[in-house]
Amino acid sequence: MKRLMALLLSGCVGTIAVPAQTPDEDLWRTERAFERAITTKQHDAAQPAFHADFLGVDADGSTYTADAYVVRRAAESLFFDVEDEPYPGGGAVVGTVLIGSSVQRFSHVWLQTPQGWRLVAAQASPIDPRASASPGTTRVSGGGETDHIKDQAMRSTAETAIIDALGRVQRAEHASDANGWAALTHDGFWAIGPRGSKDRKSARMAQIGRQAATPLPTVHDVQVRIYGELAIMRYVQEPVRPPALRGARLWVRHGAVWQQALNHQTFLTQPASK
Repeated sequence: MKRLMALLLSGCVGTIAVPAQTPDEDLWRTERAFERAITTKQHDAAQPAFHADFLGVDADGSTYTADAYVVRRAAESLFFDVEDEPYPGGGAVVGTVLIGSSVQRFSHVWLQTPQGWRLVAAQASPIDPRASASPGTTRVSGGGETDHIKDQAMRSTAETAIIDALGRVQRAEHASDANGWAALTHDGFWAIGPRGSKDRKSARMAQIGRQAATPLPTVHDVQVRIYGELAIMRYVQEPVRPPALRGARLWVRHGAVWQQALNHQTFLTQPASK
């Protein structure tokens, strides 16, 4: 279920807890309560919502942990154009946030746990007026066509399958193979580009079909965390010309196939941090 909202938030929230609802209603209410806690500066109420594995990506591409969220994102004052997409075991929320004088596109990834919904990933990208004229993906690269993903880590079978899926997605995307790309993309897919563009699967397919074939990027610093039917992938993507991109993808298991459900990219304009 997908809904829109403009949250002019005030009042008290206490703790982020919701009565028994459908998973989609739970996701929506939990996100809304989290936003209310942040915008009303009730940080003690927001803190229990963070998953132990939480990692955020700020609008400059730097990363931060749950303890640093309040410091990094303290100026968040208004969330709007927010939509949610539930998946088995979790869900994604995308929208727009006013933080200080900056308007940014954001994504939140939530997991269902025995303790309730927990926020495991957050990312932001500044909205650039040029976003409407660009699909929002870096296209120029010196990466090789067969080994553009630089990953030497020991991987489980499932992690290897997800990294292979990323390779196939990127090869299809850069070969203008919209149908091949779509086969590995969930129908609820969202793409958020480094200049703040926000596109659904159908719009991204059309962009891929229109563009000329281009070299593959080089991808490194790949991290994969699997949570049942969901997986979160984080990585750095290097173009020939700086800045690089920090990317995060949410993957959903569909039978024997992993499909991307969210692709969020942010220009990396600060030194990498863990």
